[in-house]
Amino acid sequence: MLKVIIFGTIMISVLHAIIPSHWLPILSISKSRKWTKRETLRVTFLAGLAHVCSTIVLGLFISYFGAQLKLFLEDFLKIALPISLILFGIYFLYRHHTHHHFHIDAQKLNEKMTMIMPLFFPSWELCFFHHV
Repeated sequence: MLKVIIFGTIMISVLHAIIPSHWLPILSISKSRKWTKRETLRVTFLAGLAHVCSTIVLGLFISYFGAQLKLFLEDFLKIALPISLILFGIYFLYRHHTHHHFHIDAQKLNEKMTMIMPLFFPSWELCFFHHV
């Protein structure tokens, strides 16, 4: 498994390095300022090192705060989710007993409208064809 992770990391790194936005600006500045290959390699190395280090720091930052958020949400959701399910259940039971809807009289609509309306309003379909 570790070999797969290392191979995947190397492949992503190589593909990531091929992106022109990572090397083209340095190459353009190098050409315009007439840097030597040594200067270009030095700047490329430093920019790459800064890029890698900032990505690692950002990854550690996101991992730490993601773990903290997970701990908070885990405790919060253990209480909030069951309560919300109970409240939604009570609400839907209440709506079930107080819900009144109308039925569209399909006889009064022309044939095209009767065929087209269920496509736009699927929830009306049952009411439409219940009395037809």
